[in-house]
Amino acid sequence: MAGAYGFRWPVLSLGLRLFYLLAACWAVLAVPLWWLLWSGTWSVSPALPALFWHAHEMLFGFAEAVIWGFLLTAVGNWTQQPTATGGKLALLGLLWLSARLALWCGPLWLAEPLDLLLIPAVMSVLIPPIIKKRQYRNLFVLGVGLVLESLNLCFFYNLHHPERLYAIVYGAFGVIITLETIITGRVVPMFSRNMAGVTLHFQSALFERLLSSLTAVSALLLVVSAPPVLILLVCPITVAAHVVRLWNWQPWKVRHYPLLWVLYLGSLSIPLGFVAAIFHELQALPLTAVLHTWAFGMVILMSGMMTRSAMGHTGRPLQSDHVEQSMYLCLLLAGVLRLSPYLVPAAAAHFSGVLLCVVLLWDLAFLLFLRRYGPWLMALRADALVRYSAPR
Repeated sequence: MAGAYGFRWPVLSLGLRLFYLLAACWAVLAVPLWWLLWSGTWSVSPALPALFWHAHEMLFGFAEAVIWGFLLTAVGNWTQQPTATGGKLALLGLLWLSARLALWCGPLWLAEPLDLLLIPAVMSVLIPPIIKKRQYRNLFVLGVGLVLESLNLCFFYNLHHPERLYAIVYGAFGVIITLETIITGRVVPMFSRNMAGVTLHFQSALFERLLSSLTAVSALLLVVSAPPVLILLVCPITVAAHVVRLWNWQPWKVRHYPLLWVLYLGSLSIPLGFVAAIFHELQALPLTAVLHTWAFGMVILMSGMMTRSAMGHTGRPLQSDHVEQSMYLCLLLAGVLRLSPYLVPAAAAHFSGVLLCVVLLWDLAFLLFLRRYGPWLMALRADALVRYSAPR
């Protein structure tokens, strides 16, 4: 059946094919919808308060779709075992989509269980192959799922306590940046070595584990509002460790490789977010500055992983051109503009116009992704097409 689906419905042959498409389509829709709500242009009422609908859908909607698409494919590669294809994958996608629609226009009593069912369903296909192959170091996937599910449950439970919702959003970003730290530590050195010939100054699995742990602990301190002296002690150490890793990756050697520098740029947002958190503790920046630093860094990093893995898994050469570069630059400019009101008084004075430019750049980036990668993700692999079209 998997083979048949792979031929008749290629989009259902890999987790990333379906979930990258869903994530990009939702990105194109969700941010303009938020702007319409924020500007008062549209008076529709989602199942959640408008501000927290936006936060929830960027984290538990868009970001989760990218994460599960990536991991459904990656775990299959790590274990050489199937995760979800064909009908199973279609059901996961339908569950994700139903939750998005219910949270926008349906009753909360329906939206909540639909949204909370997704992670257990994904875990049910991710964890068995890992256990079967005894790849216990990859059980961090289960930890990510459990924490995100707990945070999502707490989100719905605390809808009438906005101050708690901010802490939950903080926590979700903490999980995601920790996951980013783990994944980039595994793949970026390999990618940069294979594409740009970068040889690291040092390689240490212990350093990577310590960095991931330090990232998680620092994020936890911020979530629980630990004493400022503790945050101001630990967060600078985390920033320094991330900077050391970036230096070890030698970013100056990948400046001519967009598929690489976008990953470096996204990784840079993790220590920058902790720097913003330090200034927040010193009451020099609002919390939203921290969240948007991590948010746009997350999206830039995810755009790099989406394009690279989509190329590889659809049989295309790992080569970027003006489409990918324009996409990355649109997201980078959108992030700079979104953060500018916190630092530039003139931008703050024209916040509405700045926000509209951010929305337009964001949408342009994901429309570019859909224009190029949509047909690729829905079609057979390019090398399979060559085989099928070859004379016999």
